[in-house]
Amino acid sequence: MASQAPAGETAVYELTESEWRRSAEGLNVLAPLVQSLLQRLLAEGLSRQPHSIACRVKSFDSARRKIQSKSSRGYSFGDITDVLGVRIITYFQDDVDAIASIIEREFDVDAENSVDKRALLDPDRFGYLSLHYVVRISPSRAAFSEYKRFENVRFEIQIRSILQHAWAEIEHDLGYKSKGAVPAEVRRRFSRLAGLLELADVEFEHIRDELEVHRAKVSRAVDDRDLSLEIDRDSISAYIASSVLLRELEMKLRDSLGGVRAAGGLGFSSHRASDLQAVGIRTLERLDALLQENGEVLWRFARNWWSRPEAARRGNKVTVPDGVLLFYLALLEATKVAGKAQREALAAMRVQRFKSEKLLDARRRAEAEVSGSGQGPRRRRRSQPPHSR
Repeated sequence: MASQAPAGETAVYELTESEWRRSAEGLNVLAPLVQSLLQRLLAEGLSRQPHSIACRVKSFDSARRKIQSKSSRGYSFGDITDVLGVRIITYFQDDVDAIASIIEREFDVDAENSVDKRALLDPDRFGYLSLHYVVRISPSRAAFSEYKRFENVRFEIQIRSILQHAWAEIEHDLGYKSKGAVPAEVRRRFSRLAGLLELADVEFEHIRDELEVHRAKVSRAVDDRDLSLEIDRDSISAYIASSVLLRELEMKLRDSLGGVRAAGGLGFSSHRASDLQAVGIRTLERLDALLQENGEVLWRFARNWWSRPEAARRGNKVTVPDGVLLFYLALLEATKVAGKAQREALAAMRVQRFKSEKLLDARRRAEAEVSGSGQGPRRRRRSQPPHSR
């Protein structure tokens, strides 16, 4: 509504809580629809998913303050383009543009009110800004019943990297949003910090790209029978994928436990790399040699440890991830040292609760089983790669 004004002047608009509530009720229905739609679109259109997607409906007090802050008369509640706001936070700066392409393709973009605030910064800029779109549901999607009632509703989508978001949140908390508002003595420090964050954004992209190159290089090396590689997440992942010997031993473990196979993933490989490093296994060559020498003992050791009464009570269905025997190999190696060295190894593997005597008992039983079956340790075959066995 607008208050009375002298003749010839435009009345100042005053938002009522009932008007805001009518709008908010509908937007609270639209918000989860938009969030779900964006999650699906980005899952289909991106190889790397964003950090987060969040929706919010502007509060009555916030909407009223925004109207009051406009100096020109005639600005009303209907002019606010971000009563419903969506914020997409990416891990990397270059993902912002990839998401922007999807937004432009899938929504009806109000180009006049949308702005790439990143382009507004001067070379000696102050601040660290993001990409803002004002959009509507596209006409093709508005034909569906769940969206039909919202076909004319404008809302805002912000896209920024996680470091840009950190800047914006801290800047908002400090309450200084413009160059003129900041005391002169702190303005230079603000600008210097913005430059550091921008540099960090670029460096994170370079690190990501370098790691992707490393991952591909390691995978090729393992396929080419080069086991001189140092152990890290990517070399372990490649070894797990290629080692026939490891696969055979884990099949025996699954069969003995009645278990099912599962993929370990990169996070799993990262933990296995740390476990092996904790007991001094530094290269794939050393890892491969230990598997050949201790394989029959190893899978039995894992079975004996897994089959303890307290472990068996946890459930009937056992999931055995690819590469799990690398954890038990590290555990087996830890049993070969004592005292402080063993305690430090188990602590580094995050299993310091495991009792030394129980581990040693599981190992001795496995060794006795192998001796009784007439199967001794395998000799290392230097010329064969892990995937050829």
